[in-house]
Order: sequence, then structure tokens, then C-alpha cells
Amino acid sequence: MRPWSTIGAIALGVCTLGVSADSNSTSKRGISFIPETPPSDYDILLSSDSSPITWYYTWTPRPAPEDHIFPWGARSDVEFVPTLHSIGDGDLEKDIEELDSLADSSEHLFTFNEPDGTTDSGGSAITPREAAEAYIEQVVPLRERFRISHPSVTGSERGLEWLREFDSACREIDPESGCPTDFVVAHWYGGLDGLIWWLKELADLYVSGDYGFESEDDFEIWIKELGIPGAPLEANRVMMEQALPYLDGLNYVKKYAWFGTFRPQQANEWTGEGVALFQDDGGLTAIGALYLGGEANGFQVGDRGRDSPQPPEEDDDSNNDNDSNVGDDSEQNDNESLAARTRTGTLATWILTGLHQVFLVTVVLFRVGARRVPGLKHRLPNGVEHISQAMIQEKPFEEAPATIAEGSVDVASAVERISRDARLARKRFRKEKNHRVSKVAGSGSDAPNKSCICFIHAEENPDHPWLVSQADYRKFYTQETHAFLRDRDYFGIIEYTDFPGYGSLEIMQNLFLDFNEAAKRG
Repeated sequence: MRPWSTIGAIALGVCTLGVSADSNSTSKRGISFIPETPPSDYDILLSSDSSPITWYYTWTPRPAPEDHIFPWGARSDVEFVPTLHSIGDGDLEKDIEELDSLADSSEHLFTFNEPDGTTDSGGSAITPREAAEAYIEQVVPLRERFRISHPSVTGSERGLEWLREFDSACREIDPESGCPTDFVVAHWYGGLDGLIWWLKELADLYVSGDYGFESEDDFEIWIKELGIPGAPLEANRVMMEQALPYLDGLNYVKKYAWFGTFRPQQANEWTGEGVALFQDDGGLTAIGALYLGGEANGFQVGDRGRDSPQPPEEDDDSNNDNDSNVGDDSEQNDNESLAARTRTGTLATWILTGLHQVFLVTVVLFRVGARRVPGLKHRLPNGVEHISQAMIQEKPFEEAPATIAEGSVDVASAVERISRDARLARKRFRKEKNHRVSKVAGSGSDAPNKSCICFIHAEENPDHPWLVSQADYRKFYTQETHAFLRDRDYFGIIEYTDFPGYGSLEIMQNLFLDFNEAAKRG
């Protein structure tokens, strides 16, 4: 797990939203089953009649061992949702055969997990053409028994492109019917703004296309993986407080599952401990209690489940047949482990509340010893020692430095331009008389403490619109450019963004992590 203690984060006036679970019959909340999580943890999640958990999945067509997930007896209203993970080496045929043994209560079926991803990252690495052929020949007939989903891609432009190519291949193979589906599955690792963007992209794609969804009223999404891996507990708590009421109120989101059914000792550098629903001793974390509905449903931080009345049986080849850290079962489980399955995490989106103007927030990362940041009225969250110094200005700049020119990006010239613009920005900032002056950005020695990240509003910069939206920013922020910046110890960037809307607030987490590693190297 990458440490966050020397980075920290501050929520400026975060608005706390009450989270209450629906009744069991209507609740949207579910969980993933992870074999290493003790039965007592599943007991508190699933045994109580006041628990809002109504479904679970295992990334396989096999349900969890009943004495493991229901150590004190099953709840009849918890649906197991099987998964047809991949198609290689006869996996699909074997998995389909296992569906025959499922109880009638299993009414839904997930297909092909992250086909646009690699097996090393937990994906199934299936081309759109291969997926279309297998889907039409072997999955569509299963609609007589199940409501089936389309493949669940990563939450990215790459995932959208895979879905478009999948649809084209489907219609080439079967011009009349294509690849019919009953619902769509989404994965999202990041903050609320990114989640809203991703759901809108999927809704636009499926409602506007010839998929049988006439409007959003007919459309149905299940969010199978949700959270902010790598972020601290507080960031995940804020995310959950914001996201759950939003998802509960969104009609076309029918179900969702938080990704974190484990204890901190099961976490690693990819997942982080902040998404975990349980403490080291099995007590509920803040987000664990929140996910179960909190005190309104009788759940508090630290509450624990009952120990199993008898030791769970050893998993056999038909259930959880591997020793992976956490995650998927079957031969894909090593690849579907908690560490590998998690992609790049994203920084939680902090919300400014109680302020009615548009604000500019300039963030300069460095260590501070005081519990109060100069020029900032808000106290630091408990446990945060090293945070950003933030400067709030009520009027956006009418002029601000450019970042990357509109059009295709040459990374080397972009870095040079950003460094130059940083120097210009500092001059412009000093001309302003109504706010604190602070160094803005830079590359190498130009960056304050080699750690700086700045957010500047897009709407006041019409000449440089290229990096306004999250979708556009993804065109620049790729693994290749990330590696380029990291390898050259580049620690500063000026970025236009609509705060706190779409933009780089979420995408920049990896750079924050790099800042931390660079600071440790000295």
C-alpha cells in the first residue's frame, strides 16, 4: 500500500449528507465475496434483518460456501449473481454448465469482466469480435433463464470504445438482433464527479443506440465495483456520503456494490486500506457502518459479527479454488486478486460549500506543522498532519497561464510550456492585490519543494479550452505520459478545471502519489 500520510488531503466545507438504507425489498446495495474475509464479517453484513444488503457476487458462476457467507443461516432475500468472467481455454463452456445448479433466486447474470483490460489487471482481455461471437452463440440463449448484462468494461474512454466496437461486431454477425441485453454493468474507481460522468456516458451510449432502451426510464445499470482505492478512509467516507444518496435517487441505477469487503491486513499498495468496510479486528469502519445504513439501521463503528458456530469447510475446486490474496475465484482468481483488479485510483473530489461565488483554489503541497493552515478558515481533519496550503479567491482570474495547446500533445514540449507558464503565472499572481501570493507551478527546481499542483478555472480562459473536461483530460493523461513525467521527476502542473466539477481533480491522484515518493527520495 502506498502511504498517504505525507500527502494528506483537506475537505473545504464538505457538506455531510445523511445516508439511510432502503428496506431490504428495495435496497440497491450489494457486496463482493472475498474468500479471505472471515465468516463473522459476512455475519454482520448479511444476517440482520435491518441490513440493506440484498445481493452479492463472486466473479464466478459459483456462489460462496453457505457456511462462510451465511455462518448463522441464509437470508432468503439475498440474491447471488453469477458471472461469466472470460472465454479462454474452455472457461465459458464450464461456467455455463455450472449455472444449471443455481437456485431459482439467482435471476441475473454478469458477463465478461473488463474485456478491455488485461488479465494482469483482472480483466478478461477479450477482443470485441471474440466477445460478440461468444455472446451471440452462447450467452444470448441464457436469456431464457436469466436477465443478462453486457460485458462490464473499465470506466474509461477505452471502455467506451470497446463497447462501440463490440456493438459493431454484434451487428455484423447478427444484423437483425445484434447482442441484446437486459441491463448494463459499470465499474468506477474514483470520486462522485467522475462517477456521474461515467454513468452519463453509458446512459447516452445505450439510450441513443439501438439497444432496446427507448429512454432512461427503460435503461438499467448495475454498478458492480465502486470505491476510491489508494485513498484514505476519510476520502472514501466523503465519497460514500455523497454517492449513495445520489445513486439511491437515480432511477436507472438498480443496484450497486462497494468494493471493500475486507480488513486492512488484506489490503495492499493497490487497494489501500481506505476502502475497507472492516477494521483489523472485524469491527465496522466508518464506511462499513455507513454502507449498512448507520445508526438508523442499528449499525455503529466497531460493531462486529458473530463468530461462526463451526469452522467453515475448506474451499474445494468448485468454490474458491485458489490461494489468491483477495478477489476472483477459478483460474482467473490470481489475476482477479484485489491488488491486480484495482486500476489507477482517483483523488476524491472535495466540495466547497456555504460559498456562492466561483472560487479559484491554488494548492501547493508541502509539510506544515500547525493544525491550521494560514489563510484558510477550516481546521484540518483528524489524523491529517501534512496537507496542502490552500488559497481561496472569490474572483477568478480574467487571465491565467495556458497549459497544453489545443490539438495533439507532444509531452516534451508540454512540460517545457507548463514550466514557462508557471513563471508567467507567478508574475500575474503577484499583480493581484486581493489575495495571498504563492508560487504556482514548475518543473524540477522551479516547483516549490518539488511538489505543486494548481487548479485554475476554465471558464475564464476561452483561448485554452482543451483541458476543461475530464473526458478531454484523459486524452492527455495516459500511462505513457504518466511514465514520462514520473521518470523525469516532473512534480508541477497547472491545470484548468471546473471546480469542483469534471477535470483533473480526480485524474491527478497518481501524480500526488509520485509527489510523495519523490519527497521520500529527497
